[in-house]
Amino acid sequence: MMTAPEEIERFRERCRTLCERFLLIGHGMAHYRFLEHLPQYFVDCHYGTDHAFLPLGQDPKRAQDIFDLLIRGEVTPCTMADVIHDLQEDFC
Repeated sequence: MMTAPEEIERFRERCRTLCERFLLIGHGMAHYRFLEHLPQYFVDCHYGTDHAFLPLGQDPKRAQDIFDLLIRGEVTPCTMADVIHDLQEDFC
């Protein structure tokens, strides 16, 4: 389990970016990245001082669908873990 920010940053640097989006939400810019580090897929989101780096699973289609829903819903890092959890349950 990665806990130290440096470990997470090193891991994130080894991931391949599949998709990147910027959204204006409220008065701030959100930066979303859909990442691959096979066999796992991740979302990396920055919004102001908040940040989330979370797994989306191993199924590429399901991971892409969840990433797209996060962007359409303008989900910010503070609620992203809960939203991903709910979406993954819906896809099962």
